[in-house]
Amino acid sequence: MRVNNLNFLKMYLIDGYNLFHNTEFENQSELILALDKYADRFNKKIKIVFDGFCPNDLSTYSVNVEFAGNADERIMEILEHSTDPGQYVIITSDREIMNFAKSKHCQVIKSENFDFSISDFSSEKSLGESENVFLSDEEVRRQLKEFNGFKKSTDQQTNRPTEQ
Repeated sequence: MRVNNLNFLKMYLIDGYNLFHNTEFENQSELILALDKYADRFNKKIKIVFDGFCPNDLSTYSVNVEFAGNADERIMEILEHSTDPGQYVIITSDREIMNFAKSKHCQVIKSENFDFSISDFSSEKSLGESENVFLSDEEVRRQLKEFNGFKKSTDQQTNRPTEQ
C-alpha cells in the first residue's frame, strides 16, 4: 500500500535512516532532493532527522535536515515538547517511535509505504509542461462564473474593455 494523500496542513517529521534504508537512493543528498521535490509539489514542510553528526548543512527551503546523536530520541523529544504534536505526520517503521507518535495523536506512515513516485513524475516533465487536471462539471461552472464566462465587458460608447 502506497500512501501520498495526506492532510494539507501537517508537517512531516521523518526518521532519516529508517526511510533511507527503505528506498533505492544511493546517498542522503538524493533522498533530501527527492523530499524537497515532494515538498515543493505539495506545499509541505519536512523535517528529517538522521542519527550521527554532519558538519554540513544539508537543509533546503522545504526540508530541514537535522543530525542528532540518536534520531529516535530526538523525534520523540520534538513530539514531547510540541504544543501541537498532532500537526506532525511521522514517517518511520520504528515501533517505539510509531507507538509514541500515536499516543500523541500523530498520523504515522511506515517508511516502506511512503510514496516518492510523485516527485519522480514531476522531475521527468519537460519545462513548461503541466500535469493534466480534470475538473468536475461544478468546478467548471464555478470557474466560468468567476471569470464571467471568458467574456470581455466593453463600454458600449467607446467599444473599449471596461475595468471590473
